[in-house]
Amino acid sequence: MKRFKHLFVILIILIVAASVYLFKNDIFFAFYTFMGLMMLYFGLTILLAPFSTKNKNVH
Repeated sequence: MKRFKHLFVILIILIVAASVYLFKNDIFFAFYTFMGLMMLYFGLTILLAPFSTKNKNVH
């Protein structure tokens, strides 16, 4: 289950972008919503990676 964590997040972001497209009917707004959420998620993943290590002795 941990192996597919990023895949589940990408699918949820795709569902959010598709719902934005259905409500706003603007493909560019939906695309930039998708890209912005992807950058936010992976940016936070990269920035918070040192705090989620299993070995707490690594600095």
